[in-house]
Amino acid sequence: MRYLSTRGHADRKQFCEILLEGLAPDGGLYLPECYPQIDAATLTRLREVWQSQGYADLAFEVLSLYIDDIPRDDLQALCRKTYTLEVFGTKEIVPLKPLQASGQAQPEMFLEALSNGPTLAFKDMAMQLLGNLFEYELARRGEALNIFGATSGDTGSAAEYAMRNRHREFHQLGAFTGPGGVLLRRLLPGHPKQRPKGQLHGAQRQLWQCVCRPCGPHDGPAD
Repeated sequence: MRYLSTRGHADRKQFCEILLEGLAPDGGLYLPECYPQIDAATLTRLREVWQSQGYADLAFEVLSLYIDDIPRDDLQALCRKTYTLEVFGTKEIVPLKPLQASGQAQPEMFLEALSNGPTLAFKDMAMQLLGNLFEYELARRGEALNIFGATSGDTGSAAEYAMRNRHREFHQLGAFTGPGGVLLRRLLPGHPKQRPKGQLHGAQRQLWQCVCRPCGPHDGPAD
């Protein structure tokens, strides 16, 4: 599986090459060069995996269609490490609630719960896995990563929670002394005393400050 930029850059890269890269060199987003085709038989098999083995193994089966440069056993272990009762508070990970009207023999719709992660944001679904993938690939390369961010939404807290406790020993200025670690720092938009100029809700601020140490507020929007 190769990935290409939405802006047409010539490079075609594998998943682990783009994992720590972010945007493509031309500023585009990475997309698969081609999408795997799922037929009815495969869909039935995936449903059986979900019913008999659980969400983590279903996630592994789907991700393995897009990630072929991580050994299958390692990728499955990463999925099983991510999607657990301890992390998401329920063994179903993504519970489905049937919505059945009175008089109906079978429900026609299901409500999918995506807010069971550590920060109660649907972004936990991807971010928790991303944190484990980062740690795995950095250790494999023998490298470390500094992440510096600024956001006012729930993406920030979900990302920070996913990267927490993944650092190795580092100096006060953030210089790593060991591979495989992630150090995350972020800016808060607006100082709380500057309201209504401040753009961060108090609940969001408290959640962020419980996750990791901020660099401090900055004057202006997250963008």
